[in-house]
Amino acid sequence: MSEARRVAIDVAICTFHREELLANLICSIDDAVPEPAVNLRLIVVDNSDAGTAAPVVENLSSRIRYPITYLEAHPPNISVARNAAVAASRADYFAFLDDDQTVAPGWIGAVLRATTNSTFDAFFGPVRPVHEDPEAVTPAAELVYTRASPLADHAEVGPGTEARVRQGFVLGTGNSLLRRSTMLTEPEPFDPRCGGSGGEDVMFFTQMHRLGRRFAWMAEAGTYEYVPASRCTPDYLRRRLVAGGQTFAWVEILNSRHRWRTTSWIVATSLAQLAVGGALYLRAAALGGKAEADAAATRLAGPLGKLTYWRMRTPLYRQEDAVRVPATGPIKLD
Repeated sequence: MSEARRVAIDVAICTFHREELLANLICSIDDAVPEPAVNLRLIVVDNSDAGTAAPVVENLSSRIRYPITYLEAHPPNISVARNAAVAASRADYFAFLDDDQTVAPGWIGAVLRATTNSTFDAFFGPVRPVHEDPEAVTPAAELVYTRASPLADHAEVGPGTEARVRQGFVLGTGNSLLRRSTMLTEPEPFDPRCGGSGGEDVMFFTQMHRLGRRFAWMAEAGTYEYVPASRCTPDYLRRRLVAGGQTFAWVEILNSRHRWRTTSWIVATSLAQLAVGGALYLRAAALGGKAEADAAATRLAGPLGKLTYWRMRTPLYRQEDAVRVPATGPIKLD
């Protein structure tokens, strides 16, 4: 491939007080099989108030083969960080990796092959969890932290319930590749109202899909995600699933042409799910052990979240810094 046809790819890593994991990710990209046809640049966006990622970038910037751009983005809010990364990019393609991920050796090659497919505007790759404590893993935790699909490479995927059932996962930015010219046309594509609990990516991809953008599965671009034991506890999983239920309802309603009809459908189905799930919980609490009762209670979290979509969404991923995340108040549907 000639020099004129080299593909420019910016890889955005938004980070928040995960210095060791950030270093592992950067080193995994450097260790991956390089591709001569790719001009790769890393953009590290430090979303902490103290700039704690700066020493990591300074230490690694002279030791790896790819250039690193370091930015600070304030206040602590994942949408603010993502928007800062987008503003700093001028490449043909834009990839997001989470700071607790590492890439497989063939990741760069798989991403390059995706750029040759002009049919699609965004691609999503597998994420496999690496658990700090395998003994703490429950089926609910494994489902939350795994992105896998039976689909073939470059098969079409999409947002929404029907697509999620078919493809086996929800669209998210972690391990994604976006065509800049069609996907990142707005200066701030990610909604800051989602910055405390997540869901900014679900909203973004749903809106872009509605505008006619097409998405595909990137089966060979594998990544691994480190999952601490604290994120496998029943309490954490319930809070995460409540936030996920709120995100689902909010996205569905805001992107619906008939909002009150959609709201009524979400409320009705959530109440039905809570009724069935509540009965199963009572049965598990009476006849089963603690593990069965915890699992049944966890299954109630998603429907509960759907019913509380209109409330201020609980800061989840950065709860220790919640006081510094701008309060957005109740979500407005106008």
